[in-house]
Amino acid sequence: MTGRSRACLTGLIASALMMLVAASGCDLVMGTSGGSEEEDAASPTAVAFQSVTPAATATAFGVVLATSTPTPTPTPRATATSFAMILATATSSPTATPTETATPTKTPNPTKTPKATRTPSPTRVPTATRTPRPTLTPIPTPTPVVFGVTSTPTNTPTPAPQPPTVTATPTVVPTMPPTLRPVNCELFLPGSNLRGCNLRGVVLAGLDLTGADLSGADLTDANLKRAILDRSILSGAVMEGADLSGVDLSTTDISRVLSFNNTIMHAVTWPDDANLRGVTFVRADLSRSTFGEGTDLDDAIFAGTSLYRVVFSGASLRRVNFEDSDLSGTDLTGARLEEAMMREVNMTDVFIDESTNFKGADLRGAIFEGMSLGAVNLADARLSKADFSNANLEEAVFDRARSRDAKFVNAKMEGVSMRSVDLRNADFTDADLGEASMGGTHLRGTNFTRADLSYADFRRATDLDEAIYKETICPDGSISDDCHEDRAFYR
Repeated sequence: MTGRSRACLTGLIASALMMLVAASGCDLVMGTSGGSEEEDAASPTAVAFQSVTPAATATAFGVVLATSTPTPTPTPRATATSFAMILATATSSPTATPTETATPTKTPNPTKTPKATRTPSPTRVPTATRTPRPTLTPIPTPTPVVFGVTSTPTNTPTPAPQPPTVTATPTVVPTMPPTLRPVNCELFLPGSNLRGCNLRGVVLAGLDLTGADLSGADLTDANLKRAILDRSILSGAVMEGADLSGVDLSTTDISRVLSFNNTIMHAVTWPDDANLRGVTFVRADLSRSTFGEGTDLDDAIFAGTSLYRVVFSGASLRRVNFEDSDLSGTDLTGARLEEAMMREVNMTDVFIDESTNFKGADLRGAIFEGMSLGAVNLADARLSKADFSNANLEEAVFDRARSRDAKFVNAKMEGVSMRSVDLRNADFTDADLGEASMGGTHLRGTNFTRADLSYADFRRATDLDEAIYKETICPDGSISDDCHEDRAFYR
């Protein structure tokens, strides 16, 4: 091949390489080969390589371009020096990789391509990998925050709510008080649950029913004699005809019991401050029973009841009906009996003190014989046919009482107050009425036989002339068979 042909071939190769380098964005470094003109024109390897990158290895030749002039004149030198190229090391590896396919045919130097593995500054690629990490990290964080439901999938595996529903069944058991057992109308033990049971005529005498619940039970005609009912519940129970003799009810709940009619309750102890208002004890036998201090028995009914030696001390008995009852030996000290119905009541040996109040009570036909009623309040009471024979009525108050046909035979009535009392046909035989206040009384048919009326005040009394006087000590101290005729009422 001639020198011209070689020059043309070299020029073509150089131009192709330049086009490849320009396409890959590589930088060319111009310089001289450092050889002679002939060497530059004779060998394409005269150009020196200064790059270690794959692009540099791909174009690792220095090309000396010859001019189109036929003569090897200084022109080829200029062209050799002008086309001396050195590829820069800063080229990017991915674009240089296609040049490797063309260069292996030209030189064995592409063995330096392994260094291309070092140059790929994919060290920056990890920066791209860092970006996904922050992007990935916010992605999980918003999902739990926005979708709080994501917690529910975590909670959905927690069938822990399901076990509580299973445990809810045992919680149903404590719906009834834990101290009470299930209702068993045939189990009679302490703490038994006999609520609402039908126990008519059942014999429970002497049984220990401490803490038992008998609320609402039907105990009609049941035998509970000497049974132990400490802290038991009889609220709302039906007790008619039951026998509770000897039972201590002091700690028993007897609220809402409406009737003890026909019951036998000998020596029963009732609770203090019990509310028995309006309860009926018709034809019951309460002999020797004791009602606690402060018991409220207002409007209760004891008609035809045996109350022998019953203690009502301090009880409230207003408007109570004791009609036809036996109260002999009863303790009524401190009791309030205003407007009580006590007709035909036997009150023999009843204990009454000055704090006992019978104001407005109906005591018609009541028997107070031999009783001590000193300073008792009987004002406005209805006392017709009541019997106060041999009673101690000193300083008692009978003002405005209606006492027609009442008996005060041999009664001690010194200082008694009987202002405006209706005493028609009353009997004061042998009574002591010294210094009594009798002003405004009605005395038609009143019997003062052998009565002591000394210093009694009869001012404004009516029908004095129709009263009966026989061996009477008149108010002026004289003895007369007619104090009125003898004007012995005036001093």
